[in-house]
Amino acid sequence: MFDRRCQEAPAPLLEQLRTGGRLIAPVQRNARQVRTVIDKQPDGLHRTSLCDVLYVSLQGPFGTGRPQSAPPALIVTARSLSGGGRARQALHRALPVARVKGTGFTAVLAVEAHGDPADLAAQATGCGSRSFGRVVAVLAEVPSARAQMVDAVARVATEQVRPGESVCVRLHKRGAHGYLEPTPALERAAGTAAWQALHRRDGTVPRADLVHPDVTIHVEVLGPRTLVGVTRTVGPHLEPGRQRAE
Repeated sequence: MFDRRCQEAPAPLLEQLRTGGRLIAPVQRNARQVRTVIDKQPDGLHRTSLCDVLYVSLQGPFGTGRPQSAPPALIVTARSLSGGGRARQALHRALPVARVKGTGFTAVLAVEAHGDPADLAAQATGCGSRSFGRVVAVLAEVPSARAQMVDAVARVATEQVRPGESVCVRLHKRGAHGYLEPTPALERAAGTAAWQALHRRDGTVPRADLVHPDVTIHVEVLGPRTLVGVTRTVGPHLEPGRQRAE
């Protein structure tokens, strides 16, 4: 156990935890601190919330002892590397009260706005702009480390994928990050974690579909931080705001 609160258990500690091991951490949940037990089992990490606690803030990159900026509501990728300006203009038209910012990566924009990310994504894609590649509703932000990313994907799958819906995971890496494995291996690990989480929740075999999923969980790696979110289909094999290629 460590005695300073944090947003999530630091990735280096989770990486060191062997199968069968247990970590107890005071984890920040909005305005509360919750003593959380994390057990590492062969099928992944299992969390149990025990009680509210009060600790001083953990310092450093994994702590809450410095101001924490909220993750953006959306990550929008332009359809082409030269299309960032057009995508920005389309976002201003679709979401006039939102703040559209660069991420430091070509053709990747962050949208800060109040409201439900899924509703904002639908509003943005509803304009049908051809300048958008992906409009991802952001649901989690973690440091760019394998254990925390996989855990976040499992949580998002449990919260967002309805029983009977098909799902896949897509990972997009940019910049200097902490992922040592190639993208396909990370996608398999995250997809397995999502599948296992859904199986535990529903008691039935989840549907994986790598071609035309109902829900795509996107892992957007922006250097040292990783954002996890979703896109959904609206009709046969068609994402909101996207036109099927003929």
